[in-house]
Amino acid sequence: MSELKSLDQHNKERYEAHKKNGSLKTNGIACPKCRHEMVDVQTWYSPGRDLPEIEVECVVCHYRSHRLP
Repeated sequence: MSELKSLDQHNKERYEAHKKNGSLKTNGIACPKCRHEMVDVQTWYSPGRDLPEIEVECVVCHYRSHRLP
């Protein structure tokens, strides 16, 4: 059986490919857990809020949180 790559390795390779192609929305924010750069994942609009929240994720440790635009 051929050696399979780990999920972490796959994600790292995809992250690098997206970053190289400019299709990953990097934001210059360091992950509070592992200090790697986080990326914007999705924008959330909540009724009654003045500003939307942007969901961010670390592509290394998969920590998720929200940031303001």
